[in-house]
Amino acid sequence: MNSNAVLLAEQQTIGGLLIDCSDWINVKKILNPDDFSSELHQKIYTAIAQKMEDSGHVDPVVLSDVNGVDINYLVNLVETTSSAANLTSYAELVRKHADTRKFITLARQAAHEVESGIKSTDEAFEQLNHIAKAHQLKTRQQLPFKLVPASDLTNRPTPLDWLIEPYFPQQALIEIFGAPGSGKSFVALEIAFCIANGLSWFD
Repeated sequence: MNSNAVLLAEQQTIGGLLIDCSDWINVKKILNPDDFSSELHQKIYTAIAQKMEDSGHVDPVVLSDVNGVDINYLVNLVETTSSAANLTSYAELVRKHADTRKFITLARQAAHEVESGIKSTDEAFEQLNHIAKAHQLKTRQQLPFKLVPASDLTNRPTPLDWLIEPYFPQQALIEIFGAPGSGKSFVALEIAFCIANGLSWFD
């Protein structure tokens, strides 16, 4: 694991948040403070999280009151971060490095337990395998959605329940469009009244 790459990913993550914190919701789902290898970065990230909860905004000046954090270092991070466009990718890279460090630590602990006779080799391998599988499951659960092949959808079409057949399915987003002043609002109101009262709309 390249320590320079780890440090750069951490710096780009923090710098990206200082440039544009609009993607904070996604970043905080990916990272915890202890995912950073540097104690300084842990402290800065913790302060960012607190400031985002308090005011929804961060920049070097806002963080300048954090004990032990040098505003010049924060300004330098902003200046050396090219863009916040890849912020979640940087955060995922930080998390990946953190997971690698944690797994190496667990592997060393397992090796020590085998050498000390606390566990057999098979038991140690089983424990590490269990941890790896649990991490894979956790990672999958963090994804905001699951990609599904289009063929899966076309092979299993969902039957439609209609509010007004064949125009308005239930639980659907509908758009009524037309020229200004053409009566769209009145049509929408009439449809809504008919549905609310269980009445037929134009048969």
